[in-house]
Amino acid sequence: MALAVKSIKDMENFYYFNEIDSTNRFAKKVDRSVVFAEKQNEGRGRLGRRWESEKGGLYMSISLNLSLPVTEIPKITLMSGLAVCKALEKYNPRIKWPNDVMINGKKVSGILCEFIGEELSSKTIVGIGINVRNQIPEGLKDKAINLEEVDKNVTITETFKLLCTEFGRLYESFPENWEEILEEWKRRSDTLGRFVRIKIGNRSFSGKAVDIDSDGGLVVETANGREKIISGECFYTNY
Repeated sequence: MALAVKSIKDMENFYYFNEIDSTNRFAKKVDRSVVFAEKQNEGRGRLGRRWESEKGGLYMSISLNLSLPVTEIPKITLMSGLAVCKALEKYNPRIKWPNDVMINGKKVSGILCEFIGEELSSKTIVGIGINVRNQIPEGLKDKAINLEEVDKNVTITETFKLLCTEFGRLYESFPENWEEILEEWKRRSDTLGRFVRIKIGNRSFSGKAVDIDSDGGLVVETANGREKIISGECFYTNY
């Protein structure tokens, strides 16, 4: 699998673990590296939630030494979601804003981007988890899916190679071709055109998701006008 890392520009190292606490945590300690694990004991999703990371899934983090303002992180999140979507192309995936990839209306992949350091000497960690052949917990089967359910022959190795290739292509063109990346994200969106409720801490906004602006923020048409939301939890509603 290390060969696939060559498809991601500027990557210098590849770390492989049978088991680790968290690939994101390890990736914070290294530069320009891809970190892969067969199992995570303390995998995390957004908002500190636990990400079930038993063997059979794909768990990886990419350490990007990008000197970007923290305000640019939403773009990296969207770019990463698009890379996953393109890697899983044959399964007709869609992207739920901001960072979930869906197949048949169920979550197959999640992304956690973290920013550390200062803006002039920063590091961005992109954590990606894909349910490949791992067992979906009973309590999540109505919300989550693995690739094996739609493709009995799927392998972690091939999925990893495809993901590295697609991420590498997008990363190489970022940020110069950001507008093209954004337009492609929109074409694959599962969220635009839907009625949504966005929760941000103790606040929430309800309305219709109408656009993603140039900063990666979701534009929601509410009863009080348009709201631009950079980060939050997205729930689909009927009105």
